[in-house]
Amino acid sequence: AMAAATSEPSIVVGAPAACGRLRPGPNPVIDVLRSSIAKEQVDRCGASMDACIEKLLECWLENLGDDEFESLGASATLYTSDAFERFGFA
Repeated sequence: AMAAATSEPSIVVGAPAACGRLRPGPNPVIDVLRSSIAKEQVDRCGASMDACIEKLLECWLENLGDDEFESLGASATLYTSDAFERFGFA
């Protein structure tokens, strides 16, 4: 049987709200950014992606320092471009 749709926020127990991947190397990039919160829940989904990007940037600075900060790129999709733009990625 199919469950009825509700207006309650979807929460996946045990899953992070958002996760990302920072790929170092000659062309460093954040190449994955995902949220377990439905994209239709714009405020919550955007906030989870923002928190994830903040942590990825902190890791980047801790490991490589300020000298390399400008070399970091981001691979955005239709659903992640707003989050990356909020952090100055074009």
